[in-house]
Amino acid sequence: MKEIGVLAAIGKREIMVKTLVAGVISTGDELTPPGEPLPQAHIYDTNTYTIKAALTECGATPIVYPITPDKRELMTKAIRRATDECDLVLTSGSTSAGSSDIIYQIIADEGDLNFHGINIKPGKPAMLGILNKTPIIGLPGYPTSALTIFNQFIAEKIQTSLSQTTTPNTTTARLATTIRTSGREELLPVIIARKNAYPADKGSGAITTLAHADGFIHIPPTTEMVDAGTRVEVRLFSQIATRDILFIGSHCPGIDVVEDLIPYTMRIINTGSTGGIIAIRNRHADIAGTHLLDSDGNYNEKEIKRYKIKDAVLIKGYLREQGIITNDEKIKGVRDLVGKTIMNRNNGSGTRTLTDLLIQKAALEDGTKPEEIIKKIKGYHTQAKTHSAVASAVKLGRADAGFGIKPAATHNNLHFIKVADEEYDLLTTREFINTPEAGSIIQTLKSKKFKETLPEGITTYKRSGEAIEL
Repeated sequence: MKEIGVLAAIGKREIMVKTLVAGVISTGDELTPPGEPLPQAHIYDTNTYTIKAALTECGATPIVYPITPDKRELMTKAIRRATDECDLVLTSGSTSAGSSDIIYQIIADEGDLNFHGINIKPGKPAMLGILNKTPIIGLPGYPTSALTIFNQFIAEKIQTSLSQTTTPNTTTARLATTIRTSGREELLPVIIARKNAYPADKGSGAITTLAHADGFIHIPPTTEMVDAGTRVEVRLFSQIATRDILFIGSHCPGIDVVEDLIPYTMRIINTGSTGGIIAIRNRHADIAGTHLLDSDGNYNEKEIKRYKIKDAVLIKGYLREQGIITNDEKIKGVRDLVGKTIMNRNNGSGTRTLTDLLIQKAALEDGTKPEEIIKKIKGYHTQAKTHSAVASAVKLGRADAGFGIKPAATHNNLHFIKVADEEYDLLTTREFINTPEAGSIIQTLKSKKFKETLPEGITTYKRSGEAIEL
């Protein structure tokens, strides 16, 4: 603001400034503005608000237009108006190849379509055209895709046009897990924790992917795989916030309750149970959540010992109801998933282990092989990293069912068929167990307040907070 003071000191009341007015149009019959009741099969419009905020951050002046349904006449009218009133227009949605995706057709008919589709993930359906001498950029409808394309290709151009100087904020980190690529150029969102980079990707439809990410890494289309331990350059969205406790492991809303009740800040990275155990073994985390079931029907201790972690300590956590999340009342068990589409959990997660054990049990009882059952379950190899993602897939009709915990089903008003009570525990080290932070977690697990705050389907028991040296 120093410049403002200088202008006042020399008697300037008004000056000419560069401005860029950018129109924002979200399209889709399924969109509902936030704050209004959400009809069945609808989703809230997130892109309007994220793109508006991104434009403001770049120094542009955004104009938000009403949500436009998937009707050619209405889309054409909205685009003509926006290109008349703005220096730049950004649309979201209707850029793919579906029958209702017609933005690119309108641009081609009304103006000039420069390109439609780029070889990048996420954001392949992006497009650029000119109408009424105004650039119009079509962003994909999926929130992560839309914001990634904006950050990578649009933000810097806007800042440059407004004579703002920008320097990319980057850091280097070790890749925590091996990544197999899609065969095209990829901008992979990552979380940075203690110089390690963890993939934050929950799918291009999840805006929380970027909300949790610290930045992204660029993977060329010629790279098929990036090994764990590889040094990578991360382009940061902003400064990385430090936390008192680093938690890596299985996703659970119970951990969110712990975070709310302890007097310390916590960084939570959901990798699945196995990922958490490995993070503790490598001393990348303070504490990890795990619920791995062994072939004898016992949880955690035997599985953790296989990793031969030095000075490992297991803190007994709480019990969770695991089961099938579905919208189909005819689904009662594993056998009913044959011929259906499921959203599975990621390899290494406790829920995936339970799913596979239940399939193996059904195969043994039926005198067949697990592989034969798996062949008949569509989507078995489609993976989600959280219980919430499984429930969302079912709620949005992308899957008929999936395995997860009861709170995820309850939150999304879905049916839940209980198949097990499981033990969710916390793995740490002897070094961390003697800290005030660990003591606070243990006392919280034992507290009445914690038990009362837990969502339905999760409860403490007599062993909650008990520490066992392994």
